[in-house]
Amino acid sequence: MLLLRLALLVMIALSGPKAWQKAQGVSPRQFSRTLSTCHQCLSDASAFEALSQPYYYRCKGSQFYVFFSADNQYVLKIPRASKMRESLTDRVMQRSMSKPDVKKSLQIAEQLKEETALIAVHYGQMEQSIWPAALLYDHLHRSWIVDLNQLPFALQKRQQLLSASLQSAADIAKSQQLLMAYLDLIQKEASGGWMSHDRAFWLNVGIDGLHATRIDLGSYVPIDASFSWRRMVKPVSHYLRDKDPILKEWFEKQLDQREHS
Repeated sequence: MLLLRLALLVMIALSGPKAWQKAQGVSPRQFSRTLSTCHQCLSDASAFEALSQPYYYRCKGSQFYVFFSADNQYVLKIPRASKMRESLTDRVMQRSMSKPDVKKSLQIAEQLKEETALIAVHYGQMEQSIWPAALLYDHLHRSWIVDLNQLPFALQKRQQLLSASLQSAADIAKSQQLLMAYLDLIQKEASGGWMSHDRAFWLNVGIDGLHATRIDLGSYVPIDASFSWRRMVKPVSHYLRDKDPILKEWFEKQLDQREHS
């Protein structure tokens, strides 16, 4: 039975969607149609104008297809339909359904609007029209016009990566300011009763001035016993250990203060 399962997994891997997607591009058929029967949405005054321009496919994340606006100021995220249902691999391996709850994570992100640079979030199909039609381009430069009133999506202000700012910091004082901003972000999330399971610091933490933001929107959960400061910042600690022992020592002192405050 084990050999049969392994053989099936090899067949799935060889004929999986990645090769097809590279050749065929991204299609609206791959977008999730709804996250909720509750059609409320969060929006600010800039959302409609921000969505009234073309968006270009950037990448496929764990839960979302990601598009950048033509002016490079905004990020449009549309949930992946394949991540909202049990996969063939899950069934073959007899795994339980354990997908991240994107809807609940987005609802948490709504409460952390400043910490996520969130401009708008929409959960599913609506009868009335409040959003413009969006012009999307994939990496093959094929275009679609999609009705955002019929799709769940999130819109964020695009942020510079904190990791890039840290690597290019002119001096240790600037590096300390950036790291303090990152710790403040975790503190604000935790003080609201939330934490992020995402550990991709190099890709999913942004910086706006000295204000850190969480780029990933799909990994928020209520804070629980697994939370610890050192676990949350483990990728940063490893980077500092290898690159700057003096800054690492300073960072450890900041962690001690946070843990005992």
